[in-house]
Order: sequence, then C-alpha cells, then structure tokens
Amino acid sequence: MKSAWKWPLRRRGVEQTRVEHKSGGYGFVALEAQGTANWTRRDYAALTREGYLRNPIVYRAVRLVAEATSAIPLLLYRGVEELDGHPLTDLLKMPNNRQSGAAFFEALYTTLLLAGNGYLELVGFADALELHLLRPERVSVETDGRGWPNALSYRSGGLKRQIGLTPDERRVADALHLTLFHPLDDHYGFAPLQAAATAMDIHNAASAWNKALIDNSARKRRLATEFRAHHLALPQGRPLMQTLFIDPGMLRHELALEEPVETPDGAGGFTIVWNLVATIWAQLEPVDPANESWAGRNASELTHRVTMRFREGVKQGMRFRKTARLFPILSVQDADETGRYLICRTREQSQ
Repeated sequence: MKSAWKWPLRRRGVEQTRVEHKSGGYGFVALEAQGTANWTRRDYAALTREGYLRNPIVYRAVRLVAEATSAIPLLLYRGVEELDGHPLTDLLKMPNNRQSGAAFFEALYTTLLLAGNGYLELVGFADALELHLLRPERVSVETDGRGWPNALSYRSGGLKRQIGLTPDERRVADALHLTLFHPLDDHYGFAPLQAAATAMDIHNAASAWNKALIDNSARKRRLATEFRAHHLALPQGRPLMQTLFIDPGMLRHELALEEPVETPDGAGGFTIVWNLVATIWAQLEPVDPANESWAGRNASELTHRVTMRFREGVKQGMRFRKTARLFPILSVQDADETGRYLICRTREQSQ
C-alpha cells in the first residue's frame, strides 16, 4: 500500500536500497595484563608464616634479640632497697605452669618483633596469680566513647570474651597491652618485620627460584636449543646459526680432562701416559645414535655428548674421566662460533 504522504527529501524516480552488512569473519580480542609483584600481606599471620617460619635470616635475627633480652634479670626495688622474695618477682620467675620466666619473656619479645603488639592477661586472685600471653591475631582493642582503649576483645574459635584494660577497686587491670611505636596508629604497634617485608619477600622469591633451578637442572633432558637442529637461511643462501643458550645449572658433572703423553719405554717403543689438563664442570648426557647427526660419519660409535664452557686446546684424542669411567673425545665443535661453549662427542670405553 502506497503512502499518501510526500516525503520532502525523497528523490523521485530512485528506489530506496537496503543496506546489507556482511561480516568478513570472526574477530578476536587480545588481552594483555602487566605483571605485578606478589607481596606478602602486612598482617601478623602472613608475616610470621613468610618470615619467621620460612626465612632463616628473619628467624635468627628475631631469636637473637628475643634470647638476649629475655636473659636480662629483672629486679624489684622499694626506694634503694632491693626486694627479694616478693610476690611480683616470684610471679615473673614462674608466670604460669607452662612457662618459666625466661621462656615467657622470650615469647613476649618475639611477639613484639613479629606483630608490634604484646598482650598479657592476668588470671587468678591473691596468691594464685598467673600471666599468660594472648596471640595477637586473636585480639582487637575496644575503645570507650572518647576513643580511649578500655578492653581487649579476644576471639578463639566460637569463643569471644572481653578482658578489661582498666583497674578497679579490687585489683589492677586484667590485661596489659604493650606496643612498639606506630606513627600512624593510635592503638596498635608497628612490627619491625613489617618494615623488612619487602626485602624478606625478595629473599624468599630468590631462594624459591634457585631451588627450582636446581630441581629442573637435575632432570635428564635434552637441551632445547641444540645447535644441530637450528640453522636458518639468509636470502643470499649463507647459513646463519642461532646462538646456543645453555642453562648453567646443566653443567653439573665434574669431569677430569686428560691428554695423552708418549713416554719412551727404553726398548725403542713408548708408552702412553694420561696427564691431567684440568678439572671442569660440564653436562654429560647419553645420545641416541639414530637422532645424532655427525658429518656423515658412523654415529653408532657415539655414546655420550659433553657440553662444556669454551677452553683452548681441547681436541680429538683427549679424553674425559669421571671417577672410573672414560670418555675418549671423537670430535670437538664450537656450537655457535661464539667462543662460549664446546660440544664434544665421545665414546665411553671400559678400562
């Protein structure tokens, strides 16, 4: 049905064409994320786990300080008179049934170094008093309406209780909160370990990397960049050999490099004496003759390939010794002509 309305901008005599959109194929989205360092959380549990429990330097540093300070004797004076046998000194010598005075204060100073906070609870009455340490990750500070701390909130599993920080008419406060100075917090202390957390993470990461390097290098595996399979061709047709990269951890076999010396035997002949040239570290690996290319020679003679750092004077006719095993050198080649490594093909022989 034709419309009676005359469109003012419509060109007469020209039919409207439908615009057709066609897709040339499927697209893709490339996502790229910049890697960021993975740092340990700055809380007591994480710092203790990554520092005190995993890092030997942190562990020893904390123990040195804690052991030295806990060995300092505590004395009680009234004026200039030293009091001996006072209930307070007796309590500090044996704070509870599980810890001696030295063990108690060593744990207290260790907690201060790791958390920046130390929480002590006084339990019992009269002559049956005990001191106990509270784990920092289970304690939070409660404040009054004016912002002053008045209690500790202790949580363990499903248990939650409050311990007063202010004394009453019966006795002193039930708890004591010790802190190391924190410039940005009114109620919690600053742990020395938190200031060293970045260096600690770097040390832990380096240790893990080195351990992984040792573990991976100890496996029997063929180098992925062996020169024999990596030849490119330039436009002029000249061969270009790729640079050989060898994991330093693969050079883990200690070998003695020996050369033959002819010594007259006094009867017109001579005997061969093997003199030690050097002791080297190299990679010693068995080879599969079926996969070994050796300039057209019979590869079935080969049994092992030795990869070593470049050294002048290594040549055919010399041999490697590994304890009682002997490996005469059949050929020597600078793999990528860079003067960094030598690859020696050898044949193991019995003595």
